[in-house]
Amino acid sequence: MILTIFFLICSVLSFLYAILVWSVHSGTSFFLIWVAAAGVFLIFAMANKFHLWKKVKKPVKVIIITLFSLGMLFMIVTQCMIFSCFGSKGDPGLDYLIVLGSQVKESGPSAVTVWRLKAAIEYLENNPDTKVIVSGGQGPNEPAPEAVIMKQYLIENGISEDRILTEERSKNTAENISFSAQLIDIGNDSVGIVTNNFHVFRGVALAKHYGYANVCGIAGGSSLRFLPNNLLRESCGLAKDFLVGNISLFGEKGKAASAGDNSSAKTTAPVNPYPSGFYEEPFDLVLEAEGNGRIFYTLDGSIPDKEDMVYTGPIRITDISSEDNQLSARTDIMAPTMWGGAFAPSSPVDKATVIRYAEEDANGELGEVNTSTYFVGYQDKDDYYSNVKVISLVTDPDNLFDDEKGIYVTGKKYDEWKDGSEYDPALDQWLVPANYLERGKEWERPVYMEVFQDGVSVSCANAGMRIHGGSSRAAEQKSFNIYMRSEYGYSKYNGDLFSGNNISEYDGSVIDEYDTFVLRDCGNDHKFSRIRDKLIQGLVRERSFATQAMEPCIVFIDGEFWGHYEITERLSDDYIESHFGVDESNVILIKNGELEDGEEGDEEEFSELSKWVRETDFTDPANYEELESRVDLREFAEYMSVQFYIYNYDLSDQNLAVWKARTPDPDNTYADGKWRFILFDTEYSSGIYGQAIYSGNSFKDLEKKECLPRYLFYGAMENKDFRDLFTEAYNDITENDFGNERVDLEITKLDAEYHEMVLDTYDRFWQFWPGGMNRENNLSDQIDDLRDFFEKRKYYSDEDLKELLERY
Repeated sequence: MILTIFFLICSVLSFLYAILVWSVHSGTSFFLIWVAAAGVFLIFAMANKFHLWKKVKKPVKVIIITLFSLGMLFMIVTQCMIFSCFGSKGDPGLDYLIVLGSQVKESGPSAVTVWRLKAAIEYLENNPDTKVIVSGGQGPNEPAPEAVIMKQYLIENGISEDRILTEERSKNTAENISFSAQLIDIGNDSVGIVTNNFHVFRGVALAKHYGYANVCGIAGGSSLRFLPNNLLRESCGLAKDFLVGNISLFGEKGKAASAGDNSSAKTTAPVNPYPSGFYEEPFDLVLEAEGNGRIFYTLDGSIPDKEDMVYTGPIRITDISSEDNQLSARTDIMAPTMWGGAFAPSSPVDKATVIRYAEEDANGELGEVNTSTYFVGYQDKDDYYSNVKVISLVTDPDNLFDDEKGIYVTGKKYDEWKDGSEYDPALDQWLVPANYLERGKEWERPVYMEVFQDGVSVSCANAGMRIHGGSSRAAEQKSFNIYMRSEYGYSKYNGDLFSGNNISEYDGSVIDEYDTFVLRDCGNDHKFSRIRDKLIQGLVRERSFATQAMEPCIVFIDGEFWGHYEITERLSDDYIESHFGVDESNVILIKNGELEDGEEGDEEEFSELSKWVRETDFTDPANYEELESRVDLREFAEYMSVQFYIYNYDLSDQNLAVWKARTPDPDNTYADGKWRFILFDTEYSSGIYGQAIYSGNSFKDLEKKECLPRYLFYGAMENKDFRDLFTEAYNDITENDFGNERVDLEITKLDAEYHEMVLDTYDRFWQFWPGGMNRENNLSDQIDDLRDFFEKRKYYSDEDLKELLERY
């Protein structure tokens, strides 16, 4: 009885403590641990009262006791580690303090954060030569980045602004440490990690792991009321960091990693105090062997082996942009035509230094390969390097340019065709056999990708890379599909690719995990405005059908400028799950008339729909009612309104993406089993090539095509209900989404954002046209043509719709 009462008291106290922790609105859900503890103690009480333990079989008892004992042992060990740093005051005369961020509110720093800041202020007052980094990004319930609020607090309490540096992107302790590393020389500067007493051990351990050579802890106070919660949370945090390799029980150092590092953890890695990033001045890169082995390295993107250069001393890192082009000089990247082939840039392109290095272990084997990319002197180059993301793709050059296995070149496939009996000099260029036309996993190559924002590395990942697209594969600049797979390291890319602008329709959350995505060359628009697809999809993003998130970036391949690309969502079952909450295993996705994702046989349902639509009379109310149950007709009406208005010349089964939930879920509106639509690749429209002209009749053009959009649209138009639905959607979209003033403002905005990087991309690939001496006029003409289309389009499109409606 006494034991039962004890467990019940523990259960009640745990639940009350959970309420206390929750009541401070810390922004975390850790209070649920105490709710769980309350539940466990309640189970123990019931088990003791009703003698359930006696009924448990002996092997199960052994497992439970063993797990409980291991858990308690881990708690005791981690608590000893935590308490060992409770009174840390730090060494005198440190070069820098790093104050780890914590919650901030409209009124200022939270109590937890104030404890940290007071400890920093006390140290800074006693050590006037020490500078301080305040580190912390903006959480979902915070008014500003934590670093901004903490800086203001320090200034208000007498710390000179010129002693304060800010790091405003990190979201957790590991990111605090790794992001701050890029502001100082962690190989030489002495650093104090300032945080609450219960957090010091983990903060210092993480700093050592990330390569801080001279680091100590400085403990701020903490609230006794919340100490049990904080101690338990720290033990859990240590467990997580041990498991993922952020902290080693034996104190080994790792490289100063970029935040959000997705690379796989291996053994024996040299220590590099200079993380990838943008540096104003040249510097000497010093690599330190973790063990006693030699360090081998390459500077061309290839994986180092023992035939490569041996590190013998500091490597001078400078701006190498003036050096001769290497990969950019290749001209075998497109099949030649009667007008010629690809042209290499006439002058050196912007460049970065890429170094890949690995250490020899005791067995003579090379360990983990590390990759760093350094941009030097870019503060004197174009502003877009600091305004948009910069993505460094690093791979063995042979993966792209080798005659046998290179995916970016004409290669062996072209040579065999040209020398064979099927050679046809009149064959359209985009149909000419070439390596870059090949598809499938066989033509996927490994790549190391690193993303930079505001000159700082924000994430990196080992991934797979393939050429993306249809006819655009034959262009000089090619798009890439990026695939995350466990064989490369991690199966998800964890990072915000779209700066908080990619929102789930299902739950309103920011989507920041991706199985796959595209680095797109703007498709048919690559030599023209380069903003068409971004413009059109952005204007109708709030409509019921799905669209793709996009964000501009600059791509470098093995350290050479590859121009402007659009980071673009790739259509997949993961895309559907992220946006609409339908489990990817329950998704049927049809793209370009084929099953893109789903189970074998799912495509038959789409084929049956196509056949049924062609053969069915929708003037019959029963048939139309069945159509409504199989297709989301409001989505379809809005989707077709956009396609007709922009005059998408590519609209057919080959540029169609539809999806549905295989098994309906009554709790999810999007999983109702109806076919739904995704708008993508819209740039073959709005006057491009002089084909999709503003006065063109897109309604009649569709009638000439054999495709589902034609039969579904014209079949449904036989019914007055759909005619009314479509007319309402068309008028709303063309008057509001495509209103002249709105379109004009958006074109102006995009042109200003993209202008310089579009011009430099012109020169990178097409130096005679649209690049070269007349590039400004060429781009201006393209922007004017785009404006002209939308200024004049509505009159003609309205007349064409009026003519169509007169048939019925």
